[in-house]
This record gives sequence, structure tokens and C-alpha cells, in this order.
Amino acid sequence: MDSVPSLFWQRLGRRHADLIDQHGYENIKRHQAFNYFTWPWRWYTLPWNRHFRFLIANTKPSVWLEAMRGSSETRWLYSFATRLLWDFARRNGDTEVMRLDEPTLGNPVPVRMKGQPISQDLANTALEVAAIRRALNGREPTSILEIGAGYGRTAYGLLSIFPAARYTAIDVEPGLSLARWYLSTLFPGRELAFLSPDEATPERLGTVDLAISISSLQEMGKKQVTDYLQLLNEAVVGNGTIFLKQWHRRTNWSDRVVWRFTDLLVPPRWRPLFLEKAPVQINFDQAAWNVE
Repeated sequence: MDSVPSLFWQRLGRRHADLIDQHGYENIKRHQAFNYFTWPWRWYTLPWNRHFRFLIANTKPSVWLEAMRGSSETRWLYSFATRLLWDFARRNGDTEVMRLDEPTLGNPVPVRMKGQPISQDLANTALEVAAIRRALNGREPTSILEIGAGYGRTAYGLLSIFPAARYTAIDVEPGLSLARWYLSTLFPGRELAFLSPDEATPERLGTVDLAISISSLQEMGKKQVTDYLQLLNEAVVGNGTIFLKQWHRRTNWSDRVVWRFTDLLVPPRWRPLFLEKAPVQINFDQAAWNVE
């Protein structure tokens, strides 16, 4: 596998390293997380923000009024949008994930709804896990592989609800060290592995029965994407599950690559289970396959 990060990730990695130098790991949810899958919600983007319009269209006016309360909190718009997202995830996300507490590790932005602490990251994870559970069709994974784990947002939910599963992340620095710190702190004693791309071989991975990648493939070159699909094809066992959630279309100007989800050339032994627009982040597609 090509272990050299894409130009996109070389530049983003330098930015992340600078943030870590300035703020440390203990503040990742105030800084680095907004370069992964935590959405900052800015006033000037609202007129064309499709995520926000989705939330307004899929929540009730009574929820809007409830979400407007607490304007004294930091990041009022962030809190308002997070409350709308939480209400949607409460009705459509995985119930076990929604019962989890957002870890204080990483110093998340404080948001409360009806007196209870809530978080954007838990709500997004609950929606993803609901789709993953649908693909698993009642099976519980024993070995989970994630390509591009960020700081460990989705892994926290999966490791919490599947306590017997071992977990492996493949990523580049500084994300790999960040996920190692976060998940090893939250899950001491669990079977966790953190591999760089050149370390990620089928032999090192062993048997995998659930593989996921969320918002990472569109940041790579075409050969890297092909290599990762082949790695999944070799590592995921028969009757295993693969779940991908990526931009529908995205231009990676750094590497001069135009990404389209529908251009993915998946191996023939992957049997499609579903392909659909992701909820909330409707610029994303999500799909799952059962490996024969």
C-alpha cells in the first residue's frame, strides 16, 4: 500500500500538529475535532448550509423554541444546531449510543437540553451506528477495523456498545497518536491497535468482521483508495460487513482528484445492502455491503 499521505493530508496533518502544539490533546474537542466530523455552524454559512436546512425541515417548531433557550452558553448557534441534531438523533439514531455520556476527555463544548448534557458527536455517531446495525442484521462484531478514525468519535460509540470487540484504527499522524491517546484512556485494558498505512497488512489485521470508513476516502489519491478497498477485501471475513460514509462528490484540489462515491469500484464479493443519502449530512452518501 502507498504509505505516503496525500498532499491534502500532509497539509491538514501540519495544521493538526500546530493545533496540538498550541492547545494540547486535552482540548481536542475545541480545536482538532472541527477538522474531523464536528461541524462548527457559522452564521454566514446558514443560507446555503444543507445540513442546517435538513434539521429545520425534520424537527418541530416546539423543538426550535426549546433549542433557542440557554443563549448565555458559549457558541449560541452551535448549541442551537446541536439541540436540533440531538432531537433528530433521539428519534432516528441508535438508542444505546444516545444513552451514553459524552466523555469530558478532550474538553467538549458544553451544550445542555432539558437540563441534560448532549453533544453533536454522540448524535452523529448514533445515526451512523443505526445504519451499521441495520447492515449487521443482528450480528455483533468481534473485530472492528476503521480507516481514518479521527480522534476516536465513532470508535467510542462502537466500543461502548460492543464490549467484546477488538478495535483497529489505520491512520496517519498526528491523527493516529490522537486516537491512541483518546481511546486508550477511555478503554484501558481493551484490545486496541493503531496502525500506520505501511503497517496495515492483512496479516497484521487478522480476521475482521466489521470495517468502516467515515469521511476519509475522498481525502486520498485514487491509488490509495483502490489499495484500501483491496485491503478490506482481503481482511474482512466471509459474512463480514463493510460500511462507508463519504462525500457524494468532492474535489480534492491538493491532489487534483474529483471524488464521486458512485465511482467506487468495489470487489465482486461485496454484496450491496444499501446505498442512500446520509441523514443530516445530505452531501454524504452511506452504503453497506456484506462480504461473501
